[in-house]
Amino acid sequence: MGDPGLPLLTDAGRSLGFFFCGVGPAFADGADTFLLQLLSNPLDTGKLQLFTELAKELVAFVDLDRAATAQTGHSHDQRGSRP
Repeated sequence: MGDPGLPLLTDAGRSLGFFFCGVGPAFADGADTFLLQLLSNPLDTGKLQLFTELAKELVAFVDLDRAATAQTGHSHDQRGSRP
């Protein structure tokens, strides 16, 4: 997460439909990792069983970021479409 190119890389990923999904503490040789995700299928986070307020806040943040990314028109969400 200390890489100065992270904002540019994040913007590039978001333009392709990737959204924030978490931080991996000490995932890469002891350094924290910023995680983006691209879903090929819809995810109903309302089905998750969340027990703490922090977990609920994190999922709400991820949902907001996913929705914001989808609004850019680059989402790979295929709900209702057929090949």
